[in-house]
Amino acid sequence: MNLLFFGTYDAALHPRVAVLRDGLRASGAEVRECNHPLGLSTADKVDMLQHPWKAPLLAVKLVGAWRRIVAESLRLRRRGIRPDAIVVGYLGHFDV
Repeated sequence: MNLLFFGTYDAALHPRVAVLRDGLRASGAEVRECNHPLGLSTADKVDMLQHPWKAPLLAVKLVGAWRRIVAESLRLRRRGIRPDAIVVGYLGHFDV
């Protein structure tokens, strides 16, 4: 099975994604990652909700991460890599 872990998830902050990824690899799946974390902690995100004028920082970080994800996705496609399934990491609702 060929899997792609995709999105702006941060496996260091939310280790369940890393556990799932590593477990699938150990089970014989070919796992690739197209991952660019935002670099924001949960506290940073809550702070943005409490101070709406900080929200543009989230938008800037999202756009930057998505640009890198799109570029990497295109590189994978050009190399002929077509995953059987895509796994979107925790808090990836913005990424989908």
